[in-house]
Amino acid sequence: MPPVENDFTVNLGNIEAAAAASRGDTAGPAEKPAPSSHAGWGIFLCCCILAFVAKVYCAATTQGTNDTGLFELYGQAVAEEGIERTYAASQHFNHTPLLANVLAGMHWVSQEGGLPFPLLLRLPGIVADLVVCLMLWIGA
Repeated sequence: MPPVENDFTVNLGNIEAAAAASRGDTAGPAEKPAPSSHAGWGIFLCCCILAFVAKVYCAATTQGTNDTGLFELYGQAVAEEGIERTYAASQHFNHTPLLANVLAGMHWVSQEGGLPFPLLLRLPGIVADLVVCLMLWIGA
């Protein structure tokens, strides 16, 4: 059944145009400046880069919480023994197979690539923070 049109129906597409007309603005709604032309773009970009570098430094040089050590042991166990034996060996290992395989992959990269496991564990979140900040800025 189609929606009923009445005097109270609001066309959302015309709200901004109606507001501009009520102000006497005949030029229409103002265009947002591109983020690159915004005066604060340089400061924002520098803050994003500094935060990213600081987070990567902290992740690479600190152990983190006890979960980091447990995840490293779980990754090692899955990589060396397989996921089924890891489930059977530890009542505390109750993570999904996807996470178990990700941890095993991080363990492998840590062993073969020489990168610290705590860095690998935190890196997805650090990159996600940077991406979200840039997306918010571009959408602003």
